[in-house]
Amino acid sequence: MRALRFASCLALLALAAVVQPSEAIVLSQDFDSGSLNVAASTISGNTVNLVGRKTWTQSGYSSYYRWVHFKASDVAGLQPQFKISSTQFLGNLSDHRYLYSYDQLQWNYFDQCYVSGSYYYFRNNQAFTGNEIYVAYSAPYPFKRTVRHVASVAASPFVCPTASGGGDLIIGCTSGGTDELGRSIAPNDLYGFKITDPSSSHAKVKILLAGGNHSCETPGNHALEGMIDFLLGDSPEAVGLRRRADFYVYPQVNPDGRVAGYYRSSVENPDKDYNRYWDNPTGFTDMSTVRNAMILDTGGDVDYLFDFHGMFGPWSRPPYFETRSSDANSAFALALAELEPGIEQSISSGTPGMLRIWGLTGLHAEHSFTPEFGCHPGTLEARLDEMGENYARALYRAIAPYWNWIPGDATGDNRVNEADAAVLAANWGQGGANWEMGDFNEDGLIGAADASILAANWGAIAETSPVAEPTAIALLATLAIIVFPRRR
Repeated sequence: MRALRFASCLALLALAAVVQPSEAIVLSQDFDSGSLNVAASTISGNTVNLVGRKTWTQSGYSSYYRWVHFKASDVAGLQPQFKISSTQFLGNLSDHRYLYSYDQLQWNYFDQCYVSGSYYYFRNNQAFTGNEIYVAYSAPYPFKRTVRHVASVAASPFVCPTASGGGDLIIGCTSGGTDELGRSIAPNDLYGFKITDPSSSHAKVKILLAGGNHSCETPGNHALEGMIDFLLGDSPEAVGLRRRADFYVYPQVNPDGRVAGYYRSSVENPDKDYNRYWDNPTGFTDMSTVRNAMILDTGGDVDYLFDFHGMFGPWSRPPYFETRSSDANSAFALALAELEPGIEQSISSGTPGMLRIWGLTGLHAEHSFTPEFGCHPGTLEARLDEMGENYARALYRAIAPYWNWIPGDATGDNRVNEADAAVLAANWGQGGANWEMGDFNEDGLIGAADASILAANWGAIAETSPVAEPTAIALLATLAIIVFPRRR
């Protein structure tokens, strides 16, 4: 009997540890990209009642919220239930899942996320193990991550300053200010840099990449980072793009808005949509700085423009990109459809103040797109990176057919020699291949037919006739390069 009472006491203690009141929890939004109406949020027993911060710019939606990102302290050993209005969220939370993180690096879905009545609830099946957690609507991308990423890519030999910037890749500074909560937002650096192969003398396509236009559409920044990292990698597509294109990158065009946790606006103009004034940025100091830099850096002329954004549902709609009807069947759009068949098109004429639309005249963009990435269930950072990479691959497929390749020239240096033979050897037997891997007959497979093309054009140099018959020594050297690595 005594043992039974002892076991019952242990069970009650365990239950108390799980459902104990959470009044000790402290909520905060005072950090980079934090956003919550902390003053209106309350704690009742084990339930944390959250109130979204209303930062919409359109008067008709002033009572709604979207971006939520906060810190909860003193949660170790607790298992609170979070609750927030689903009717005041502009969208549908029924199939959404909030995220939490202990370190702001690794993000995890809450175990239980559901709508009941007019509220959205989320909680875990176990107590928190850390004393602090960060909670967010979607995977955040704080401005400090932009700073770290720019610092890391600056070391690449394929990254250089633009005409408007310096060696630190800074093109200007924001105005800073005070948000509606009274928080002081210090001025932040505005970044711009160019990705290219400085050793390449080819005429190059100009491609502009921008992110962070709408303050907290964070999936777009994750995808843009994935694309940038891909462009600086060693894949044949990346090598080819760097040789044949100049990428002008503006990774965070509205850093003050991101730091302050606004959804679509900036600290300087909290009641105005930041993506509606690119055609006339009077009163937008930061936008004017970036806009002027874009014009100076590119010479006011680009071939492609991509303004990376994020969508907030409904999740029945897949990721998409907005463009004009004239680009619906462009080479890029068709290539992306092959690589990412789940990404849809949205044909839209837009408004004059959108970066995508202003770019058509202000930068004379031949092709202009607004990629929209979402935080669909299961779509976290790795998947967003992958989609960004495939945007780059689609660009390669769209641009490469217009390059004046010499048959056998895999490296794109306008000559056929041992370097091309080495590329062919390294990729021998591979399927799904492209020209820069050695697929000179473009059948998707690297083999003897490609070696024959290389041999037939051995010694060719741009604007000269190929040497019809390579010397016996050269042929033997080529075959040795190709065969012996395979035997090893």
